[in-house]
Amino acid sequence: SKTKNREDILKEITEKKREGYKTIHFTGGEPTCNKHLLEFISVSKDLGYYRIEMSSNARCFKDRRVVDEFIDAGLTGLTTSFHGDTAKIHDSVTRIPGSFNETITALENFLSIGGVELSAATVPMTINYNKLKKIADLTLKLGIDKWSLLDLKPVGRAAKAYQKLVAKKADLAKEIARGYRTFSQFGYIGVFDYNWCLFPKELNNLFFLQGGEIKENCIIDPKMERPDIGDTVGLNEDESKTYTPICQDCEFKGRCKGVWKAYVKAFGIN
Repeated sequence: SKTKNREDILKEITEKKREGYKTIHFTGGEPTCNKHLLEFISVSKDLGYYRIEMSSNARCFKDRRVVDEFIDAGLTGLTTSFHGDTAKIHDSVTRIPGSFNETITALENFLSIGGVELSAATVPMTINYNKLKKIADLTLKLGIDKWSLLDLKPVGRAAKAYQKLVAKKADLAKEIARGYRTFSQFGYIGVFDYNWCLFPKELNNLFFLQGGEIKENCIIDPKMERPDIGDTVGLNEDESKTYTPICQDCEFKGRCKGVWKAYVKAFGIN
C-alpha cells in the first residue's frame, strides 16, 4: 500500500519543521478521509507552523461542529474546488450528487466564523471552460477573493480521456479575455501549469506557478509514499512540456514552461 501510517506523517511534519518549512498544506486525494487529520493539524500548530492549510472538497464542513473542530485544532487556510457555477455542472465533474450545495454551505460556515483564509480552485475543461466568468462571479459573491486556475494534467485517468476533457487553448483564451473585468476583481489568481500567453498582460493580480516554485511550504499527501515539496505530482515539467514555434520569440520563454506534449499530440501546434 502507498498509504502512509500515522507515525510516518507525524515524523514527516516534525522533520520538515526542523528543515525550516514555515507553512504546511495537507492535500490528497481527500485529506479529510484520514481519521488522524485533526491530530496532524494540532501537532503542526504546536510545532509552530505559522500557516496550516488544506485542499479539500470541503463537504464534511457542511456540519458547523466540524468547522469548529478544525479551527480549534489550528487550521488557518482552506482551498476548495468550484468546477461549475451550478450544481448540474459541478456535480457532473465530481460525480457526487449534492456536492455543490454541500461545498457552498461549508464555505458559508467558515465565512460566518472567520479566521480561516479561503480560496477556490477551478480546473477548466470542456464541460465548464465557458462558465469561468460565472464561476468567478459566484466565488466573489461568496466573499472569496482568491482563486486558482489549474491546467488539466495528462496523468492518471485524465491521460486516458485527455483529448475529450481538456479545453482547447484558443477557446479558453477567448473566455479568459471575456471575463477580464470580473477576474480583475480578485486579490489573487494563481495560475498553475498554463502557458502564460493565454492571459492578458493587463491582469496584474496573476501569479504564475510552475512545479517547484512553492517555497517553504511542506505539502503532505497521506496517500503518497513520499512528500511532494512544492513539486508537480506525477510529472516532470521539463520532460512533459514543450515549446512550439510560437514560443521561440516569446518574452516569457524560460519562465513559462510551454504546453504539455500531450496537448500538442492531441491538437497540434495551432
